[in-house]
Amino acid sequence: MDKRTVVVVCAVVASACATAAAVAAGDKRGHGSERCRVSTFSSTTFEQALEAKETDWFRKKLRCDKASFLLIYRAIYAACPQKPAANAKHKLIKRVALVMYYLAQGGQMDQAGMPLGISHTRSVVYINEMLDVLCSMATRYICMPTEQELESVELGFEAVTGFPNVVGAIDGTLVPIQRPKDFEGWYCRKMFPAVNVQAVVDHVGSFRSLSICAGSNNDQSLWNGSAVKKRLSTYVPAGRHLLGDAGYKLWNHLLTPYPESEAVTDRRKRVYNAPAENLARCLPSNCR
Repeated sequence: MDKRTVVVVCAVVASACATAAAVAAGDKRGHGSERCRVSTFSSTTFEQALEAKETDWFRKKLRCDKASFLLIYRAIYAACPQKPAANAKHKLIKRVALVMYYLAQGGQMDQAGMPLGISHTRSVVYINEMLDVLCSMATRYICMPTEQELESVELGFEAVTGFPNVVGAIDGTLVPIQRPKDFEGWYCRKMFPAVNVQAVVDHVGSFRSLSICAGSNNDQSLWNGSAVKKRLSTYVPAGRHLLGDAGYKLWNHLLTPYPESEAVTDRRKRVYNAPAENLARCLPSNCR
């Protein structure tokens, strides 16, 4: 994947996390009596930011620069099956900004449109429409390495970690969400409501597989139920492996470190574990 694809993949991953959270809590995540804090600014600020040559608006509000936002917008525009009418009050580019603001800042769907001058009702509609488009793009951008890509991915991992025959790194992260009304099962081990996200990435940090479940599930449980495990022998040819951390059990095609208690007294095990420490260089910051 090139840099442009990586950017779009990040958007797809974020959308999948948000969709799982929305399923857990409904359109308005959290108790109806609670209102989350929403930053406010003029409804014309987005339009001004689009016209400005230099602005930090996109990085502050959407967590990306202007060039990345426009790249994501063009990808969504191409994938969107039904474009807004020419006389629509809110153009597609603004709807993309809305869903990215919602994903970046969190909160409730109906409140996300306030900073952009979009009504509560339309915000919920637009966000769900854009999430549907993003999720429809997932299979195009999030896929395990093809047979043609395997060699370059292997060489890339060996250069980064020193470990040969590796075609992916796997780890998980907890994405905090507001407490759902039906919160049972969504509280993680750190005692806050969350979505547990498991990602497989390649040597440059591009997402190759994504699995999501409630926060109460640990990494091993998520792995056991994931589609990538069920089809691992198809994705990972014989003699090649994924690298995981100590949160996973040793399994066919999945290599994990020796326990620290064993590595301390055995130099060979310390040498084996060393590439796993370099593995963090491949993982996006949220999956470390």
